Amino acid sequence: LKRRCPLAPTRVGGGASGSSPPRRPAAADGSVEAEDMTKHHEVSFGSACGCLNLRTAVQLFAACTLLHSLCGVLSLATEDTRIFVGGYTLTTSTAVSALGCLGVVLSVVGLFGVHDNHSAWVRSFVNFAVLIRLPGILLVFGFDLFALRRCEYLAKLGGGLDSAAGKAYNVAIETVAVHQACAQTRAWYIALTLVDVGLSLYAASFTYRWCHAIDQCPVYHITLDEEAPLKLNTGYRYPRSYGAHNVQQQGVSQL
Repeated sequence: LKRRCPLAPTRVGGGASGSSPPRRPAAADGSVEAEDMTKHHEVSFGSACGCLNLRTAVQLFAACTLLHSLCGVLSLATEDTRIFVGGYTLTTSTAVSALGCLGVVLSVVGLFGVHDNHSAWVRSFVNFAVLIRLPGILLVFGFDLFALRRCEYLAKLGGGLDSAAGKAYNVAIETVAVHQACAQTRAWYIALTLVDVGLSLYAASFTYRWCHAIDQCPVYHITLDEEAPLKLNTGYRYPRSYGAHNVQQQGVSQL
């Protein structure tokens, strides 16, 4: 469905209505035109979250995704961010790091796209968030919950002894088991993941709405003060000699 563009029309010309506001003369360096062009960045296309300008909300979504992606990258070096991004197995840890690296790049692209009103860049970011990031988060979440079920058993043994059972050493599970925080970690991880997925879906909806508004609404609406349509002689339904006669009267030698 097409949404009505919220931009107000800019009237050109000095019609009889006299309702158009006076325009300041342009400076030699074109400063007035530059100022008018930047006003499009401040145009409101609606609101999100009940109180935020739609453009600001899209920027906040990209910034939060960037922060979450940085936590995924930092999980390569520390376990402090593990509860926010997951990765309690060796496979999911690699997936979290890969999603983090890709998310950092596309989040920055999205931020630049919002700043420049470049809907294609923002759409690339939100497509990644919906089609790649969210399915990846849900897959990591499922595998991690299966791995965290063994946390209490490993805690009784004093840590993550997966290597003693013939498996690769799991630092993430050992960290939770040693601190005797299995139930607490599992509860916080479930809550944070559900909140992340829910907010991401809502943010993706208004980000697509912003992209649609940018694509459908021109930067300026220009209307003329003429009440009646302009009458132009195109020669349609007239003999060729009639058009040629008029052209010769205007001093044009060739048609």
